[in-house]
Amino acid sequence: MKTGLFGLMMGVVMTGTAWADDLQSLADGLVTHDLIPGAVVGLAEAERLDWAVAGLRIAGRDEPVATGDLWHLGSLTKSMTAMVAARLVERGLIGWDDSAGEVLGQDDLPGSAATLEMLLTHRSGIAANPGRWGMMTLPRNWTETDHHADRQTLVEEVLTWPLAETPGTYLYSNMGYVVAGQMLATRAGTSWEALIIAELFEPLGLDSAGFGPPGYAAPDTQPWGHRRGFGGRLRPADPATGPDNPPVFGPAGSVHMNAGDMLAYLRAHLLRDDRYLSAESWDRLHIPPEGADYAMGWLELEPGRLAHNGSNTFWLAMAWLDFEVGRALFVAANSGFLEQISPALTEAGLTAAALP
Repeated sequence: MKTGLFGLMMGVVMTGTAWADDLQSLADGLVTHDLIPGAVVGLAEAERLDWAVAGLRIAGRDEPVATGDLWHLGSLTKSMTAMVAARLVERGLIGWDDSAGEVLGQDDLPGSAATLEMLLTHRSGIAANPGRWGMMTLPRNWTETDHHADRQTLVEEVLTWPLAETPGTYLYSNMGYVVAGQMLATRAGTSWEALIIAELFEPLGLDSAGFGPPGYAAPDTQPWGHRRGFGGRLRPADPATGPDNPPVFGPAGSVHMNAGDMLAYLRAHLLRDDRYLSAESWDRLHIPPEGADYAMGWLELEPGRLAHNGSNTFWLAMAWLDFEVGRALFVAANSGFLEQISPALTEAGLTAAALP
């Protein structure tokens, strides 16, 4: 039984037995793909959720994926950072129109005028990522639990970069979300890691949630991500070596959790409970600015239908929300062959969405 806000509200998590065989068939089908070692397919509605896993934790070994295993969410983290932002806005700690320069004390820089709303809707004009050299020099120690100081150093540099696009124009930017996360942490007087635990993981009862490569502290207990090896074959990436984006990327894409918690998170979006966020805040998260199709961590497929993908190039995760039918979906694989496996994961998700 969940212990957070939505666990208390919903009681014991109900599984839909009618879905079980169909979801298992979809998961089994995914791992027949040569480039998908392990996979999960999950489905949630207001009063029930269920998921199925298949395949291997590590290609070339015998350990099967377990139902409670962790999945790296990549950029699905962005909607989580945006939810935390909405919580802080409602509390009066920050405003949607507060600028990076104002909050972080970095005035008169190219990125200083970017507002929290612009950053969370990818309309700040800030470039997507550091260059290759910049990525290589960022700290990668996942044993640390607080990356606030390193993130501040990166953000101060990012704000000096020439803008890559005119402010107000859409440009997907991981660095924009890193800046936004640092703004939230600064106003809350803590780190982004501590903030998302206090404002999201604990209230929603997401007990498995954490950061970085699943299994970093205990590599033999979780699935590993995979990338291209010799001859284009799957190459397992030992979590102990830190195969992930640098920890300072956290607000843009470092969260991992198990499928049950991810489906509970998606169900929170479906329920839009006003004890967690007001209707106005939920709308702010889910409805793009006028003339656009990207809200806050969600791409609008059509009104009432949202989706997003996430990958750290070792994993791929996909999520969909359909408010009209009241259904959410989560599909993921421990493989970084994005172009090759995206169609299979998408097809599995769409098939699950149509289950009775």
